[in-house]
Amino acid sequence: WPNCANHHYALKSITDYSDYMPYMAVSGHGGVHMLIGGTSRCRNWYDKFKDSVGLEQLTYLVYVSVPMLRDVWRSGLCETPEYCSSDTPEGECKMLCRGCDSETFSKEQLTEYAGEFWLNKTDQNDLILEQMVREVYCTGEQAIMGDQIEGSSPVDISFWPIHPTLERLTVYKNMKFPFTNTTWYSTYDGEWNGICRWGETFAHDLPGNNTMKNDYCSGHYEDDLSAFEVVVPADALTRSTALEEGPLDVVSRQLSNGDIMNLLTPGYTMYLPYVYDSFTWDHCEELGFDFSL
Repeated sequence: WPNCANHHYALKSITDYSDYMPYMAVSGHGGVHMLIGGTSRCRNWYDKFKDSVGLEQLTYLVYVSVPMLRDVWRSGLCETPEYCSSDTPEGECKMLCRGCDSETFSKEQLTEYAGEFWLNKTDQNDLILEQMVREVYCTGEQAIMGDQIEGSSPVDISFWPIHPTLERLTVYKNMKFPFTNTTWYSTYDGEWNGICRWGETFAHDLPGNNTMKNDYCSGHYEDDLSAFEVVVPADALTRSTALEEGPLDVVSRQLSNGDIMNLLTPGYTMYLPYVYDSFTWDHCEELGFDFSL
């Protein structure tokens, strides 16, 4: 769960933009999406496995159940059914996962499935792992992810207090503790391919074409355009001088990711149709974190 320490560190200690973005994506806010969105239908795991694996392991399993099915779909282990009729029982309309029709999983399948939720990688009982994997992915009712784990999460109203919190911090950082390196490419950790998380892992599965970059990061590049148009002044992002008085000449157009991030810098915030009323973090100040100069 992100806290004042995470945001204070991002504000004052991170100098490279390429480090800031992946840090804020995970440590800066990711856990909020998981806990607000939640998961349903995972209670039975406790009843079945509390005696064999213990409470710590089960607690972690429930925690990672939010992105678990999404991740195995991304890695090609599971796929969605082609069709479910309206009268299909809920428990039967679920992900179809490799190995479920076999008597046992291959060692590679077991490792990949269990790698999503197994805490102690050096101390594992293959029989228990097999039983848990089969229950979680095959025979049991699969967990239902909440509405905060994928690209449609902005449809959920609870999304909107989260991201403006990060934007407000970023606007303040650009004013008081600006980046010394604004390179877009990141080498943050092994799961980032330089542009987005998981891109390096799954790029080999996506065929290239003339309209999409040949990886899972299409849409994350600096010059990639947003999926929607916004109304902006016609000369937005082409000058950093004060706006003139009188009516604005506006146009409706897509902005690139780079454009959107530039709008959060002091020279261009005048083009935003809103302002933040303050840049104070009183609750963090009370805990000893000084967000001021």
